[in-house]
Amino acid sequence: MNIIKAFLTVILVVFASACFRAGTNQKASANQVVAILGSSTAQGIGASRPDSAWAGLVKAHFVGKKRVINLAKGGYTTYQMLDLAAPIADRRPAPDTARNITKALTYKPDVLILSMTTNDVSAGFGLAAYFANLDRVIGIAHKAGVKRVYVTTSLPRSSVDFSKRQLLSQQRQQTMEKYGKMAIDLWEGFEGDSLKLSPQFDSGDHIHLNNAGHRILARRIITALQ
Repeated sequence: MNIIKAFLTVILVVFASACFRAGTNQKASANQVVAILGSSTAQGIGASRPDSAWAGLVKAHFVGKKRVINLAKGGYTTYQMLDLAAPIADRRPAPDTARNITKALTYKPDVLILSMTTNDVSAGFGLAAYFANLDRVIGIAHKAGVKRVYVTTSLPRSSVDFSKRQLLSQQRQQTMEKYGKMAIDLWEGFEGDSLKLSPQFDSGDHIHLNNAGHRILARRIITALQ
């Protein structure tokens, strides 16, 4: 009889411990913060309304599980998300202290998403500067304790000339090679003729995705964050 009681006691202790761990993990997940630094697509341009954009859809999906902070702004490049101590070349945008890495870190994010898709190339800043800026932000984030930093690829863009469309394709490839499992491929399925944005997903301005395109991006981001 004592053996049976001891056995039952062990089972109850193990069960209680498992329940406690599950509750703790669920609470930790609910407290997770995801910060987004990005440009117009991350802000939601192209979608008919904010909750139809990929960031809005991701936020809705993780309600009660993750807090999503979206600091993205249309027209921004990797320069605006830099810290104030970063060396900035002449005629390049200055960091925006309301939407840069320093601001993002005030929310103590567990996850950071960097999604500057096409504006650096469009502005003629070049891929070397683009990746140098990303690496600086990633380094600052890791030093501050951010657990995961994802970098999205570029997207096709019809509004620039062919040479820049080629650079955007190269940006996508180099992002995938450089960041590996921390890269999120946004390009796949959106390329039309001559590296342009497919008309099926064009919101009408030849730059941004429509609602259907944003839904696809949201699924990809959600898969990465699971």
